[in-house]
Amino acid sequence: TISITQVNDGTDDCPDGEDEMPDMDDDHDHGDDHDDEFYCDDGSTIPMSWVNDGMVDCPDGEDEYDSDHGTHDDSDEIVMYITSEMDFYFEGDMSDYKIELAECDYDYDMDAMEETKTCTTVVSVAVADASVTEVGGIMFHDTDSSGTISVGDMIHIGEIDADWDEVRLYSISADAYSDESPAHDVPGFTGLVGMLALLGAAFIRRNE
Repeated sequence: TISITQVNDGTDDCPDGEDEMPDMDDDHDHGDDHDDEFYCDDGSTIPMSWVNDGMVDCPDGEDEYDSDHGTHDDSDEIVMYITSEMDFYFEGDMSDYKIELAECDYDYDMDAMEETKTCTTVVSVAVADASVTEVGGIMFHDTDSSGTISVGDMIHIGEIDADWDEVRLYSISADAYSDESPAHDVPGFTGLVGMLALLGAAFIRRNE
């Protein structure tokens, strides 16, 4: 076995050179039988060119080497992904958002046929701060290095001395959460697509 850091680094580390894409290595003849797929832990495969490209493609993120996290201990951490229900690209200003851990209660109104959610924030961390270093056990990983909050970005949560059951993104300028549906215009995300994201298209998925 080799480290994920040695994949697509321009040097053959495996005996047959299968850790490198053909166009990255001029010295090795890969031939037609070169295995150009990377196997994820769940058995699925992705193109080798997607490994260490700054975007998480495997369900558990093992195709990316996380060099942004320094020496923090991630043995017991929970990883959350920024995802979207809409087929649109969106991005949010890091300086406008907070990552909040909350305890939420759900009530269902049988008459109105609606579910309401009441949340109490127990931990709040600025995304801009968490993107630089671990803050209170929370780190934000800008996977595509875009400098913004976008689909595929990750939130790493270590040991937290508080009870929580949900992770929420809070927009300071909009005074709203990404899992709510505010009736007013929403700044913070770029353009109409960003507004749709804050109106409910963007949510946070836990990496089981």
